[in-house]
Amino acid sequence: MVETRRARAEELPRLKELWKTAFGDGEVFLERFFREYAAPEQVLTLCEDGAPAAMLVLLPQTLTVEGKGEALPYIYALTTRPDCRGKGYAGRLMEYAGELARAQGADKISTVPAQESLHRFFGGEGFREGFVTWEGTFSVEELPPAEGKAEPVTAEEYGALREEILEKLPHLSYPETQLRLQEMICHMSGGGLYRLEIAGRKGCAAVEVLDEGAVLAKELLCPGGALAGAGRLAKLLPAKRYVIRTPAAWAGPNGELRRFGMVKSLRTGEKLTIPEDGWYLGLAFD
Repeated sequence: MVETRRARAEELPRLKELWKTAFGDGEVFLERFFREYAAPEQVLTLCEDGAPAAMLVLLPQTLTVEGKGEALPYIYALTTRPDCRGKGYAGRLMEYAGELARAQGADKISTVPAQESLHRFFGGEGFREGFVTWEGTFSVEELPPAEGKAEPVTAEEYGALREEILEKLPHLSYPETQLRLQEMICHMSGGGLYRLEIAGRKGCAAVEVLDEGAVLAKELLCPGGALAGAGRLAKLLPAKRYVIRTPAAWAGPNGELRRFGMVKSLRTGEKLTIPEDGWYLGLAFD
């Protein structure tokens, strides 16, 4: 028998093992994630003969356009047990997630495919490209000299600053719980959340330190100059190369626009209206 439902507390150990197999995260991260950042009712599972065969976490988020917000839940950590793949379980679980989201008043649902093949998979499930980001990779020598200010901030401070900076851009907004999740991910890598001031303008960045001698700015919001912001961060976090992600509106040179997040209408027959340049989604907690 196959059933889709919210996960039960006693199933968490098996779901953690499924997560580890799919994504490679350790016990410390998973323990904190399920204890602090995901409410039990947000964890959904598809069970085959009573055992979890697929899972996802449905995180509440908001699409903010011109100061107005609408619910846009995010499908996170979708995976299927290796011996159960090819049975359509992921699609069935996403359909269930959509039903729950619609019952809670959402008209759309989103996700961030981890690789190109998954963009095709989600496209086959009715998702469309909706979120675009600019990404560039630079050696430390290619960054401008460090100017301005940079200092660590809390998740709460980061969220308020982020909303102020993105006020005029259509973007995804996150509850403080999820900003604290990103803060934990940054800190676990040796990075953090930062407030910037470049050329007299406010900025912020969510930064992770990668294993291969690189720093990744998961989100660099710096209207005063993306590369200038990266140059200032380089003083705090020395590395050989820096990967920068920023909204298309603030793109720098020698990078590229990339498809990032996808969105699906939960209204039967409704055609989504997506801006030509897409919306901005910065943090996927990957």
